[in-house]
Amino acid sequence: PHPLLILGASRDRDRGPSHPLSLALDALQKGQTRVTELTLSPLSREDCAQLIGDTLGADPRPLAPLAALVCEKTHGNPFFTLQLLSALQRKGLLTFDRGRSTWRWSAHRIRALELGEGVIELMLGKLRRLPALTQEALKLAACLGATVELPLLIVAGGFAEDALRIALDAAVREGLLLPHLEGTYRFSHDRVQQAAYALLEPEVRAATHLRIGRRLLAHTPPQLLPERVFTLAAQLDQGIELIETREERTAIARLNLLAARRARAASAQGAAIRYLQAGQALLAPDPWAVDHELAQGLQQEEAESELSAGKLDTAERLLAVLLDHARTPTERASAYRARIELHTTRGALGAAIDSASACLRQYGIALSPQPTLEQLEEADRTVEQLLGEHAIEALLNLAPMRDPDMEAAMSVLASFLPTAYFHDPRLHHLVACQMVILTLRHGLTSASTVGLTAYGFELVITHKQYARAASIARVALALVERHGFLADEAKVCLVAAVTILPWAEPPRSLYTYLERVLRAGRRAGDVVFVCLGLTHRCMLALAAGERLEEVDRAARAAADFNRGIGNESLLVCVEVVQRLTQALRGRPPALPLEKLEEAAFAERVSRQPPFASFWYSVRRLELHLVLGNHAAALAEARQLSGLIVFQRGQYGEAHAVFMVALTLAAHGEEAPAEEQAKWRDEFEGHHAFLRNLAAFCPANFLAFNALVTAEVARRHGRTEEAAEHYEQALRAARESGLVQYAALAGELAARFYRSRGLRTVADAYLEEAWHAYQEWGAEAKLRQLEQLYPRMKERLSRVLPHRLDAEPAQLDARAMVHASQVLSQEIVLPRLLEKLLRSALEQAGAERGYLMTLEGGHPLVRVAAQLTESGIQVSVLGEPVAPGAELPGSLLTHVQRLRQPVLLDDASQPSPFSSDPYFASLRVHSVLCIPLVRQTDLAGMLYLENNQLAGAFTSERILTLEVLAAQAAISLENARLYQAAQETIRVRDDFLAIASHELKTPITAMKLQVQSIRKVMGTRAPEASTEGRLVTLLGTFERQVSRLAYLADEMLEVSRLKAGALALTLDACDLSTLVREQVDALAERLKASACSVELDFEETVVGRWDRARLGRLITSLLLNAMKFGAGHPITVRARVMGDFARLEVKDRGAGVDRADQPRIFERFEQAVPAYNYGGLGLGLYLARETVRAHGGTITVESALGAGATFVVDLPLGRQGPAARGEASSGS
Repeated sequence: PHPLLILGASRDRDRGPSHPLSLALDALQKGQTRVTELTLSPLSREDCAQLIGDTLGADPRPLAPLAALVCEKTHGNPFFTLQLLSALQRKGLLTFDRGRSTWRWSAHRIRALELGEGVIELMLGKLRRLPALTQEALKLAACLGATVELPLLIVAGGFAEDALRIALDAAVREGLLLPHLEGTYRFSHDRVQQAAYALLEPEVRAATHLRIGRRLLAHTPPQLLPERVFTLAAQLDQGIELIETREERTAIARLNLLAARRARAASAQGAAIRYLQAGQALLAPDPWAVDHELAQGLQQEEAESELSAGKLDTAERLLAVLLDHARTPTERASAYRARIELHTTRGALGAAIDSASACLRQYGIALSPQPTLEQLEEADRTVEQLLGEHAIEALLNLAPMRDPDMEAAMSVLASFLPTAYFHDPRLHHLVACQMVILTLRHGLTSASTVGLTAYGFELVITHKQYARAASIARVALALVERHGFLADEAKVCLVAAVTILPWAEPPRSLYTYLERVLRAGRRAGDVVFVCLGLTHRCMLALAAGERLEEVDRAARAAADFNRGIGNESLLVCVEVVQRLTQALRGRPPALPLEKLEEAAFAERVSRQPPFASFWYSVRRLELHLVLGNHAAALAEARQLSGLIVFQRGQYGEAHAVFMVALTLAAHGEEAPAEEQAKWRDEFEGHHAFLRNLAAFCPANFLAFNALVTAEVARRHGRTEEAAEHYEQALRAARESGLVQYAALAGELAARFYRSRGLRTVADAYLEEAWHAYQEWGAEAKLRQLEQLYPRMKERLSRVLPHRLDAEPAQLDARAMVHASQVLSQEIVLPRLLEKLLRSALEQAGAERGYLMTLEGGHPLVRVAAQLTESGIQVSVLGEPVAPGAELPGSLLTHVQRLRQPVLLDDASQPSPFSSDPYFASLRVHSVLCIPLVRQTDLAGMLYLENNQLAGAFTSERILTLEVLAAQAAISLENARLYQAAQETIRVRDDFLAIASHELKTPITAMKLQVQSIRKVMGTRAPEASTEGRLVTLLGTFERQVSRLAYLADEMLEVSRLKAGALALTLDACDLSTLVREQVDALAERLKASACSVELDFEETVVGRWDRARLGRLITSLLLNAMKFGAGHPITVRARVMGDFARLEVKDRGAGVDRADQPRIFERFEQAVPAYNYGGLGLGLYLARETVRAHGGTITVESALGAGATFVVDLPLGRQGPAARGEASSGS
């Protein structure tokens, strides 16, 4: 793959944390893509002097006083600086003294220039010196925007195209306009556009915009209206006061409604509101009576846009008007949905319930704000009875819902689900069941997917049926994709990601669903789901073990958005995450709110719904556990136990249960005696819950259960069981990417072994914990470990350096670049491995080395190397083998687990790996093992030794090797992909060879049967009508058999080419005659394609060619012309040109894009999608290979929309290898 550099610019004020660009940059950084952001500040005086010096071709130092004046006037804007210089020179305020070869300026006159007339006046002066037509064109261009399309400007001003181009060229020469894409121009700066617009007198601007809008609208066909609606509305809306007829005002109001809907779809809520307000201003004095549908559409869209923009009071006022004028249940449902969302956003859950109840009553659905247990059991029974009649996957085939009232009711219930959950989980349970019941009885609608995921959530909570719930969630997600239920995509993805799939899928896999929540929420303008998506994204990042700085970045984005729309309850949850990450990172508080005393913040949390208190308690307990505050952890666990109920069924429940259980297991004996019996009962319930989770989904929960089990075993003196489960917890957390729990497991295991006097083992586990905390970014915890174990950092830095001392400048750049080029250019895996290990030994100065790749999570030795007297000897193993006694297994396991390099300056000295049998049995000095990591995936490991001296691997050499390792990881991945692709091609070629031979047999049999039928028909006299039908059917059958035979022949030819078995039989033949024969053979197909053939031949074009294969070549080119140029004539020319015959086949079809022309002669390639025209993509490939076998060439001359001409040049009398009967293989 080639590197790609993308440059972009944006204004900070236009780009908030939830802006698509911000989210895209975050995603790129998570994917290990380097993103560099530069702040473009105004020019300093020194920079300004340099710019002026460069412009004037002079030394900038004497120009410093001029630079100070100019910088003061332009505020350091480089564009304004250059324009002002130009104006000063034009006004005579800046002149060149030729006698003294220096620049002079009038400082007092420059200082006297008014800033108010500055840039715009400078531009106006320049514009007014342009030709009149240029000025007129620029005025209208300024009305149309910063970028203008030439066709639109022609229509807007009624210009002749040639005259307009000449006029615009004058502006281009002056640097005012810049040619942009084909047929478009853009102003060189927004101030140029402002100046051009200022040429229009204020009193004519409205009329000018209106005239432009009317002209553009009159020239816009209906199919282009959505594409141009923003341009049209922008022009027409500025002339609203001048529009007099009711018909035109209504038409433009409808145009604004369309523009608003498209703006909302693009998440441009501010623009949507402007369009909607303009549309409302165009309505009649009593719009509800005159055009109810239009008035309702504008009012509903504006209410939803104001809600999305966070203007809740305005939205509430608009919704009240909508409900007063609603005529139908559907209109009332739309208004009530928005009102429910509004109240939920404010946290006014009671008002939201009242709105939902009032709306649902009109559909005969009663809502019980406080459902009884009996009501829930009855709803569950009904669902199970209805659902029991279907397999879960059968829900994919449900018929659509036909009752519009039920559809409206379902949409309201879907909007109400979050409110119901926040108010009372039992209400959520009841609503979910009602939605599934309505779906199974009345059919499928978009809101059904929301109901299904809500019901899946209830399966998790009430029955712990994790697998069934996940199946229902996946069905709901599939229904969204299959039916395009985009309106409810955010709801479905959020519930699936937060409540169902966390029990069955790894945490990092859930990011995809949350990204869909954000995209769908922005697309629909649904601020509630944008809030929830951002909030859960930062929480999930913490749960998944992302680096704390990444968690903090996600939390900042979520906090900014929640604060911006006033969602206090979610804001508090996010700030809790920020407090935790900053405490662990040892950072000062980043938010003014976080400077509050803990008690004040706790009081603020207490004013929010219970889920906020839950997350506050979870994060406090997590912090106490990590920092080892045992008493505080025990007190917090007591608090959290009573809050878990508010997160039942969500991923937070498992984390809370784990931390409470771990606290009780580790420190429960420290609780007062009167509480211990209660704690034991609660702990047993938590432990059983974790055991069940670990059995169902080990990837997510095995580490939780193992660590709790280890702590229980430790307390009760079951040392072997404790040791086994500590190791299991550490390994499971590492394999699942839960680095924070790997760190905690390592630290607790180290404490366990230290208490038993096994210091070496304890140090090894502490080392694991150290590196896991380091990987997590918990710098405050690392400082705590340094204080508790002061010798640990020194020991770790000697064995496993976190940071190398070498600077990039110390690298052998030439050697590194050469080695990197060698690796990047090799794509065959065995050769790549050999070159990689050879380069590594050379760069490191090593005596011995091994290169391992990972297969199924296990390292396998692929290449070994040894330095001998004759040089480096490299052995590529035919079959990779597991590392044996010739390598230190504990060290390799360590590198594989931590994915960090290990350096032993002298392995004969004490180290964490001294007990390894390899080091115990041999006297080894310098050892280096480097992981080959591609993004986050471990591709392999490089092991090197030098037994002649200690400290052989210097920091400079290691840094060089790490750079080499990064390139090696990429090259290994590319080589693997290439190997897989080659294997796929081999399988495909084998299939073609077999299939083409196997197809020939039944095709031959079918041909014989058709011939037999025709013979029988010739001896009988059936009725005329029956005979006619039979003849027609047989003709169709024969054509399809011929087509099959042709395709089978194509595949067989490909197989022969691949096997190198294509031989030519050369005879003298006339190309003109061959063409006529193929045209005659294709007569029926030419007629069916409505293609006539024009022949343009010299009398004879005779050469020595393979007659059969040349006939197939001509047929292939004619079929290609018929396929892509149906309904148009085909021209075939043949003539002699020197020693060559030229054959041209020209069609008048769609043509071939220049970008596609090089590949259309390759196997299985087509210039258009296969589903448009069919075919295997082999015809032109075989044509090329036939021509090449004859020693000729084939090319195409074409452009899109202009047809294609295939040109074949064949030598008239080639006597080459193919002519002597030798094989000619394809390339």
